[in-house]
Amino acid sequence: MSSSPKTAFISGPLDVDLSYFTTYYQPLIDSAIASNHTFIIGPVSGIDTLALTYLTSLPISRSRISIYMTDWEAALHLPRLENLGVKLVILKDTLTTRERDAAMTRDSDYDVLRFRTQEESKMFYEGSWRMRVSNTEMNWRRRRGDGGEYVRHVARGKRDESGRGSWKKGEDGVEVCDGMCDGHRE
Repeated sequence: MSSSPKTAFISGPLDVDLSYFTTYYQPLIDSAIASNHTFIIGPVSGIDTLALTYLTSLPISRSRISIYMTDWEAALHLPRLENLGVKLVILKDTLTTRERDAAMTRDSDYDVLRFRTQEESKMFYEGSWRMRVSNTEMNWRRRRGDGGEYVRHVARGKRDESGRGSWKKGEDGVEVCDGMCDGHRE
């Protein structure tokens, strides 16, 4: 009895170069290819585009590659994607990239991802760095069952609907966002 191949959800930063991809992603993707796994990728720049370019440059069946998009993303990205021979999954009732990523987590078995640590982010972004949780880190948290809830930005003065949250008070006594709000997401 043969089982279905596992599916990897590839996600990562938008602002990376090829060396980041070859260091952190290519070995894991190569291992997944050798295991006959399939792949789910988003349609955006950065790791999504580098992974798609890499996978379509290899002699593997393009039916092993699925690109997930919201309706509004499809309007932007279909012209460059529809002739690649990969599966295009348009999520009709999905409005946000967060919902799209949740569907990608649901439809995959494991993640191929890496997100920058806070220290790496500070060095990379320098003066424009701000406390936040990237979509990639949210994907990692979602897979582990941590952080899938909606969190409202602390500047609105309210916690999320469940009353939970890890906001801390700053030195001035004002609550500081934990970085999981919409205002701190990519």
